[in-house]
Amino acid sequence: MKRNIFILLIVASILIVFSTLIFSSETIDVKDYIKDKFPSIFNFYLSSLEDLDSYEKEFIDLLQKLPEGEQEYYAKEVYKNGFSLELLKSIKEGKTIQTPTSTPPLAKPKEKPIESLPSIIKRIEPSTVIVFTYDRKGNFLRLGSGFFISQNGDVITNYHVLQGASSAKVKTSDGKTHPITYIVADDEQSDIIRLSVDIPSKYVYPLSLSETIPEVGERIIVYGSPLGLEKTVSDGIVSAIREVPDYGKLIQITAPVSPGK
Repeated sequence: MKRNIFILLIVASILIVFSTLIFSSETIDVKDYIKDKFPSIFNFYLSSLEDLDSYEKEFIDLLQKLPEGEQEYYAKEVYKNGFSLELLKSIKEGKTIQTPTSTPPLAKPKEKPIESLPSIIKRIEPSTVIVFTYDRKGNFLRLGSGFFISQNGDVITNYHVLQGASSAKVKTSDGKTHPITYIVADDEQSDIIRLSVDIPSKYVYPLSLSETIPEVGERIIVYGSPLGLEKTVSDGIVSAIREVPDYGKLIQITAPVSPGK
């Protein structure tokens, strides 16, 4: 009797180990799987998936076969709202996405008064942060500028600001500091990283973003902390819009941008 119980325990242990190995192999690192399959900015959107399960892997495989315009749509949907089986169903059924590029421009409405520069600065200031990074010994490494992208406290800044850092924190416009808890997504090639900050949502003011490409000659402003000089403003114009193969559109500006800005 004791021998039978002993044998059953051994068999049960083997089954547990076997099932654990199978389970651990069901997920795939998204960065490895999408490498060189999409333009760099799409990889940034899709990297928010982290570890791929079988449904997400199927979604990526189907996405690769779509035209670039539809790839962009689905990649942005994943970045904004996360992956869902409904999204997989849409891509399986071959639902085409109408992109605005082929739509003729509508008649321009009556132009609104242009917002003054001081008014713009006051509006965006609560959305901006300064990012401080430190090494393992707690020594200061470097700083950069960033901004809130979501109400839960996610911040966008440059990838190089966090490179080689062991810890980091942000300083908000009211002078308070809050720790960065983890990296949500990153794209080293585009020098962009999305970070999660431990901060109550009532103190977060996400910056509203526009997907509209500006026109050459439009006036722009740059706001940040160049060389540690907080809340510094400089201005310029959009000097060119450049299309880089396998990367996307780049906006070239004349405003000076120093480290930390």
